[in-house]
Amino acid sequence: MPIKELNNKSLTINDVSIRYGDNEVVTRLNMQLKAGEIGCLLGASGCGKSTLLRAISGFGDLAEGRILLGERLLSERGYTMPAEQRKVGLVFQDVALFPHLSVEQNIAFGIGALRRAEQQSRVAELLAAVGLSGYEKRYPNSLSGGQQQRIALARALAPRPDLLLLDEPFSGLDTMLRDSLLTEVRNILLEQQITALFVTHDQMEAFTLADKVALMHNGAIEQLATPYDMYHKPKTRYVADFIGKGYFIPAEVLASHQINTELGVLNTGFTLSQPEGASMSLLLRPDDIVHDDQSNYQAVITGKQFRGSYFQYDVELSNGRSLVCLASSHHNHAIGQRIGIKMELEHIVLFEN
Repeated sequence: MPIKELNNKSLTINDVSIRYGDNEVVTRLNMQLKAGEIGCLLGASGCGKSTLLRAISGFGDLAEGRILLGERLLSERGYTMPAEQRKVGLVFQDVALFPHLSVEQNIAFGIGALRRAEQQSRVAELLAAVGLSGYEKRYPNSLSGGQQQRIALARALAPRPDLLLLDEPFSGLDTMLRDSLLTEVRNILLEQQITALFVTHDQMEAFTLADKVALMHNGAIEQLATPYDMYHKPKTRYVADFIGKGYFIPAEVLASHQINTELGVLNTGFTLSQPEGASMSLLLRPDDIVHDDQSNYQAVITGKQFRGSYFQYDVELSNGRSLVCLASSHHNHAIGQRIGIKMELEHIVLFEN
């Protein structure tokens, strides 16, 4: 597809605020998706993510700011382009397929202006893309939940939208089906070169599907980053707490590149702005603490979970602090047993106390 055409499909959200009466639910929010990029609005219930998605789709007004799709103005204060003029596709948790229409009729619903041959060609193309060729004459009630969701995706893609919005599309599916469908949907969106934005409260969905994740909190974006950077380089303690299973231990600045912790001295690899003796908090993830029989640092196992290729142990230090430790599945220790542990950090994340 020509680059010029793709460039018309970027999404720009500029200083957007949304209010319900006197209640401001989205506050001066900024975000941009490049053409063909998959973005995610991630956050707990009530953070404003679905409200923002509705405004992008044309079902909500802005109090301040602007939303643009390429160079087309979709919304600003006092103006909301009608939803049907936006060239924006929608996929919801409730797939809402028409039960009395066949699969091909459902997909073709939004492209009725095309000639019959063009409709058939587009339906066949999308059924192949979603892996359901040969299902043209089937009806929704004969399909599994995952198949219905793929048909809903095909229906939304049929009119060739400039932007696709997905609101919690996988939350009604079982875990195994959801995990496989996430990868399939990502591949379909990339193949179709669709700019997409989806809403979820599930960070694993966000990490699997999105190129860029916006973690929202109280109507604002706490951090906008790739999944990798959000996990390993959180900018705030809220992000560190929300993403992954994180916990903090005290750290004292020893020198410009060095900190001391209850599990040993660490070289940060970067220059600290805090003076010697300053008190900090060090972020640890479960994979940052590993079992090591040779370590001088000991902990008592207080809980264990077998994960197939490894054990996840809950351990307690002599000072009463609880941590999580990973060990090879061959190291099967009993609750109450004392084991050696050590830190293995590739990313050192510190916050001021």
